[in-house]
Amino acid sequence: MLPKPESAEKNQTSLPSSLPELLSEYKISDTVLMTGIETGAKILALSDNKIVAAPYHRNTHGNSFMISGFLETDMNRAFKLLKKHHVSYILINRDNQLRVIEKNANEGA
Repeated sequence: MLPKPESAEKNQTSLPSSLPELLSEYKISDTVLMTGIETGAKILALSDNKIVAAPYHRNTHGNSFMISGFLETDMNRAFKLLKKHHVSYILINRDNQLRVIEKNANEGA
């Protein structure tokens, strides 16, 4: 569960306008995030966080884990895998590959 952002008390409808603002507002720092490949690269460049997947050819294990993690239908297994990989947060963004994964996922994934 995300910590309550400081701005939530000010305005219930406002969302952070940028990725760095989101990470800062929710105090997400020096931890592991699972997100889409495109957003993963931005997180690496703009923060001190670690990511599971990124668009680098040597990261086949992380990229495969990200895909299988988003496709997993057994939530107990998914939780165990996330814990094994030390994932603290899952960030769902509008990355193109996440749209493809969602479109092809089984119900419950």
